[in-house]
Amino acid sequence: MREASRYTRRPFIAAAAALAMVAAAIVQTIGVTPAAAATIPVGSVQVVTATSGLTPGSSKTITAVCTSARPFVLGGGFTTTGTHIVVSELQPIDGASVDSYRVTAGFDEVGTSGSWNLLVYAYCSSTAPGWQLVPVTSTTTSNSFNQVIATCPSGKAVVGTGGRINGGAGQVELVTQGIGSVGPNRMSAGGLEDITGFSGSWSVTGYAVCVTYTSSLDIRLVSNQTASDNTITKNVTATCPSGMRLTGSAIWASVPGNAINLRPNNSSPTNVAATARNDSGSGSGWDLITYALCAV
Repeated sequence: MREASRYTRRPFIAAAAALAMVAAAIVQTIGVTPAAAATIPVGSVQVVTATSGLTPGSSKTITAVCTSARPFVLGGGFTTTGTHIVVSELQPIDGASVDSYRVTAGFDEVGTSGSWNLLVYAYCSSTAPGWQLVPVTSTTTSNSFNQVIATCPSGKAVVGTGGRINGGAGQVELVTQGIGSVGPNRMSAGGLEDITGFSGSWSVTGYAVCVTYTSSLDIRLVSNQTASDNTITKNVTATCPSGMRLTGSAIWASVPGNAINLRPNNSSPTNVAATARNDSGSGSGWDLITYALCAV
């Protein structure tokens, strides 16, 4: 049946091709360049937020859920308030009808008696050709650093990232990054034990959100990095190239820094702002890197 239907469609394909040739001739006559097809056209992505509210608690898990109009999750971000809070999960979730982005944060070994807030951002899209979530988990270790790389299949690029620390008891910081520049096809998730270390064993899971690109030029990775010094709080912003929109973001803070914010600039984002802070009050110089995954 599929073979027969393919042949019955040929006259319509031929007619459409003829119309396209006429349209192209008209465009050339008036001197306008035809627009190339985009992988994720501008206007496709919108940010959805969810919040825990300002309440006490040793751990919070909050999920921002995409809408039926924009069901595909690409990436996400977070903001935490309060000191001694560590993010241990940034997970894009493949839903039955709509996707979501889940963030978990909780106390480090010191914790806080005060109220704190967890705000979650999901970058949701109306289109995501060949959407695929690629997870990979490291071995279990007691090392101070552990890392894993998730790679998209051939012909696909990373548009969003995520990760999760499995174990760690609030003493292992989750860090993520994109890898590449034009048409990036990999991401990395890692865990960094805090300045006092962690005696237990743990692993890290990385998530790459992949789409099939029309052109590898449609997906770009932009990064920005602070200086390495003893500044207590550091901020850095990564901005998409002109005409592109943010689809995903990642953050890497070296010890003793702790990532506390990865925030898009608005509901149709063009950049991402990252913040990290040294809550320990000691340690050597550290730096902060933020990554913006951008698409058109």
